[in-house]
Amino acid sequence: MTNPLSLTTNRLVGASELAEYLGMSRRWVYMQVENHDLPAYKLGRSLAFDMCAVERWLTRKRVGQW
Repeated sequence: MTNPLSLTTNRLVGASELAEYLGMSRRWVYMQVENHDLPAYKLGRSLAFDMCAVERWLTRKRVGQW
């Protein structure tokens, strides 16, 4: 079964969808954006996340050799 939130697609997702994918809370996602760590777009009153940018962000967060 294919993951509908594939990191290889260039699509925008909302904070709730990203939080679910990462296994974190929506509040945690917002905090990362507020700290200027997690890349996001501000669209009106909402945030949107480019999954390709999230993939690059996750790569920079990797710790250790695995």
